[in-house]
Amino acid sequence: MDYPKRKRLRLPDYDYSSDGAYFLTVCTKDRAPILSEISETEKNGETVATVTLTQTGAIVQQYLLSVSKAYPYISVDTYVLMPDHVHILLRVTSAPTRCTGSAKQPSVIARTVAAFKRLTNQKCRQNLWQDGYYDHIIRDAQDYQRRAEYIETNRRILKKE
Repeated sequence: MDYPKRKRLRLPDYDYSSDGAYFLTVCTKDRAPILSEISETEKNGETVATVTLTQTGAIVQQYLLSVSKAYPYISVDTYVLMPDHVHILLRVTSAPTRCTGSAKQPSVIARTVAAFKRLTNQKCRQNLWQDGYYDHIIRDAQDYQRRAEYIETNRRILKKE
């Protein structure tokens, strides 16, 4: 039986250990709303959305904030924990180079996401995450600014959907 070809999630010839900024989205398993709750309040005649972390979300945030301790060449610039996913804007600088050889090694981004998922799963004693993650390589300052603004306004965008 011929199965349809699966779409590649990563650029085939790009080194995801390269210095630069990356926008990541990691979704919870079955898109379960376990990370935060969103509530709306009126403030000065405008509806304002507020994100309140759940206990699981607080643990995820704790590990997200500690990424730079485990990986000093990665800095988390900004992030937002939505009910069923997290958006992260991070920067890689001076990452160790990957060894060349016959075995292909995971990139810095892939290793970091895998460790983040594994550690949060262990701490919460459950499988929190979907397989894989979405990434976008930041191309320039305008692209970076657009992604940072998206993260900051994501609460309102999600609430309107």
